[in-house]
Formats: sequence, C-alpha cells, structure tokens
Amino acid sequence: MSIAFSLLLGLLFGSFANVIIFRVPKKISLLTPRRSYCPSCNTALTAVELVPLVSYIWLKGKCRHCGGKISLQYPAVELSCGLLFAVISLVYPVLTVSFFLAAAVTVILLCITVIDGYTQTIPDSLVVALVVAAVGFVWAINGLEAGLLSALLAGIIGAVAGGAPLLGIDIICRALLKKDAFGYGDVKLMAAAGLFLGAKMAFLALFIAVVTGGLWAAFLVLRRKKKAGNYISFGPFLTTGIFVSMLCGQVLISGYLKWIGLS
Repeated sequence: MSIAFSLLLGLLFGSFANVIIFRVPKKISLLTPRRSYCPSCNTALTAVELVPLVSYIWLKGKCRHCGGKISLQYPAVELSCGLLFAVISLVYPVLTVSFFLAAAVTVILLCITVIDGYTQTIPDSLVVALVVAAVGFVWAINGLEAGLLSALLAGIIGAVAGGAPLLGIDIICRALLKKDAFGYGDVKLMAAAGLFLGAKMAFLALFIAVVTGGLWAAFLVLRRKKKAGNYISFGPFLTTGIFVSMLCGQVLISGYLKWIGLS
C-alpha cells in the first residue's frame, strides 16, 4: 500500500514537474497563468486533460482542441517521478519528514535532469529550490540532535566537497586547454547537494556521475553521435549520483569497504 500510494503521489508531482520543466527555461511564472495550457494552441486544459498518464492515453497523445502532438516527455516525466517516489518509499517511511525531504529533492533533481538535457543549462532558481527543500529539513532535524551550529558546519564542508572538485577541474582546463570542463551550473548544483549530503556522500555522488557520464560519453563517441572533445550535459549524471547517494550511499560505501576488507 505504501508503494502504491507513493507511486500515485509521484504521478501527481510528476505533472507539476512538467509545468516547471516547460515554464522555468522560458521564464514563465509558475503562478500565472495558473492553469496549464496547450503549447500549440494556448487553450487552457481542463482537469480531465491533466490527469497524469491517463489523459495522455485517453487523448492518444494529441491535444483535444487543436490536434497538436503532445510530447512523450509529459507521460515519461510523470511515470519516472512515480517510480522514483516508489523507490523512496522503500527507504523512508511514507508521510514522514524524511520521505517528503527526499520527495522534494527528487522532483527538483528530475526537473534539472530534463532541463539540462535539453538546454545544457541548470537554472539558478532550481538550485535555490534544492537548497531550500533539502537543507531546511536537514538542519531542522540535525539541529535538534547535534546542534544547529554543528549541522551548519557539516553543511558548509559538504558544499565545499561537492563544488570545489568541479570548480578546480574547470579552472585547470581553462588555464591549460582554454575551454570549459564543466558549467558553473554543475558546480552550484553539487555545492547545493553537498549541503545536505555531507562531504562523504558528495564525493560518492561525484564518483557515480563521473563513471556514468564517462561511460555514456564513450558510448556516444563509439556510435559516432559525438566527437571527442564535444560537450555533453553533465547535469543528468550529477542528479543520478545525488539521488543514489541520498537513498543508499551509506550502504554502498559500507559494502565497498567490506568487499576490500576494510570493514
């Protein structure tokens, strides 16, 4: 029941994520116009047309008013958010502060993934939202247990651990190769993530991102989709690393240390 509830909740939040993904890059307010509308004919959509997944199937992927094709992104984001929420429910009890913390962070990471995949940019507003959604909860919990000052210090160290490596590599590449290695959006994203992940989990997130991003880049080069030296969106790999580290980072690190005989 918890998994089913989380899946349905994720579908609803996935619908809102689509609004963010569409409006934020275009600098359209999330508050006005309040109702979602068809990007082809600008007709406001009814409640029935906004039911996650079901409306896409019912409308056969086309706008009921103008017949314009509805992007497959919409059901894909809704389903992805639902599945991610279901995964979260396996780690954190549903309707707890920890669950909603992870859920809020996940929605923001999903939005960043899609937007960066399309535009190769990470909006500052989403980075700020990540800080507010994650750090607010974490400091509230840790502040009661270990003291607000300790939580603040751990957050600052985590932010440096998350953002400094990417910034350092970018500075070196600029000096030696006269080109960027990472966008500053990537640096700010990892600094924000480090605030709530902590230093150890921030390093793990970076490691996961570098490995998965490197494998994907190698695949694209081998398939001749990209040439060596071309840029790819690194944000989706960073968000993957952040999500995995947030949910099961400690388990992965403990398992690795046990595997190599250090634990």
